[in-house]
Amino acid sequence: KILVGTYGSEIYEVSTLTGSMTLIHEGHFDGECWGLTMHPTNHDIFATCGDDCTIRIWSISFNRVLRKVKADFTMRAISWS
Repeated sequence: KILVGTYGSEIYEVSTLTGSMTLIHEGHFDGECWGLTMHPTNHDIFATCGDDCTIRIWSISFNRVLRKVKADFTMRAISWS
């Protein structure tokens, strides 16, 4: 499966076997969702960031935001360290 972020701030899960797409979540409310990264060891967790000045940690299995952090600036990329 592949996660895809769209211009409209939606996250889709795309099956690499069938090509079917499932809307996982509509998230960042203001502007665009620019960054998306999978957790390096927990394949249920991913993070996003964008124009609304938030970093959001998501769960695929729970289909929801687990944690949200507000910053004072917009973000264009995100990565785990």
